[in-house]
Amino acid sequence: MSNWPSYGHGPGADALFTLSSTTRGVALTTGVADTKGAWVELVGLTIQDYEGVVVLPQLSASGRTILVDIGVGAAGSEKAKIPNFKYDTISNAQGSGIAPTFPLAVAEGLRVAMRGQASSASLVVTLGAQGLPQTFLGMKGSAEILDIGVDTANSKGTVIDAGGSANTKGAWTELVESLSQDIFGFVVSWGHNEDVGFANEEFAFDIGVGVAGSEKIIVPDGLMGTSSADDRLGPIGFMYPISIAAGSRISARLEADGTASVILDLNLHGFVA
Repeated sequence: MSNWPSYGHGPGADALFTLSSTTRGVALTTGVADTKGAWVELVGLTIQDYEGVVVLPQLSASGRTILVDIGVGAAGSEKAKIPNFKYDTISNAQGSGIAPTFPLAVAEGLRVAMRGQASSASLVVTLGAQGLPQTFLGMKGSAEILDIGVDTANSKGTVIDAGGSANTKGAWTELVESLSQDIFGFVVSWGHNEDVGFANEEFAFDIGVGVAGSEKIIVPDGLMGTSSADDRLGPIGFMYPISIAAGSRISARLEADGTASVILDLNLHGFVA
């Protein structure tokens, strides 16, 4: 029997924040450079159980790399459930086109909060979130989201070099040597590595598993592009319901047309089985 949800009207999403009078999400201020700031409440109490959470980044200063934790718990006892969500901004200070759905289980009656860090100090960021009683893939929510390849010392993901030859994949770069837990899927989040001087560029990437020199591609030729008009990189958030066993080595590689020397950054968020 199918595990997919039936079509038709289902339960709607809930906003896990209050929209401001100026059509903004909730503002948080990051700490000193590359350090998490204080937790800021999104919603005091969830009104039902959720199987998924959509994170909604909005505005910040331009050209910054940002990591945000979404957590639950009473004030002073928050626990990050989506750690180090990657959120870069482009030259016009808008978010860089990512609003992923995480199949995360959040129970009724919990306080939801967020905190963040950035590549510069005291950055004001606005975000929101939505709770989903069911996800569009019919997945049961994970108890935990695992960040993979994050570099908190520099508020970004793992640096990936497109290599020295245009239209040719660069070398594999390791994201994690040994995955700590089984995952049943993941979100791929690319960032601009604080480069906001993009040309019009096209990219393709692979995600692989396996020991160095024997990587097996599990995500082939994901496509992205950049625009010189506003330095936008997109799309940058990809969700894959692909299982990876604990202990696996995960890596990635990248190619670009035209300018082979482009360097981006990448991290994954795995859905713990």
